[in-house]
Amino acid sequence: MDRPRPLPPETRYNLILEAACDFFAAHGFEAQLTTLATSLGISHGLIYRYFPTREELAQKVYEHVHLRMWSDDWEVQLRDRCIPTGERLKNFLRSYLEAADNPRWVRIGLYAGLGGANVENKRLLSSNIS
Repeated sequence: MDRPRPLPPETRYNLILEAACDFFAAHGFEAQLTTLATSLGISHGLIYRYFPTREELAQKVYEHVHLRMWSDDWEVQLRDRCIPTGERLKNFLRSYLEAADNPRWVRIGLYAGLGGANVENKRLLSSNIS
């Protein structure tokens, strides 16, 4: 019987990342990576081949789930002084809440904010809203 072909590295990386997003959203950043590996049917070491540290995996999960949903248009709209402040805020909050109405997004953000992972919000660190 033929052995299944190994997945291409990019496919394996994305598979682990997506599973880690769901896993950490369900169990928090303190959950055991061996449990994640078992659920994927892979070795614990294979996770570390793609994500050398637990912190790097947590950071990539945070970026994948939380930061990529940020819209650069929000910053542009918030800076637009031609629109009254109240209207800008209402428009931003409506759009933001539509994007944030996602259980995985909420849980990853909460776990990260509560200190369950040492992640950097690179969007905020590089942002200059005036």
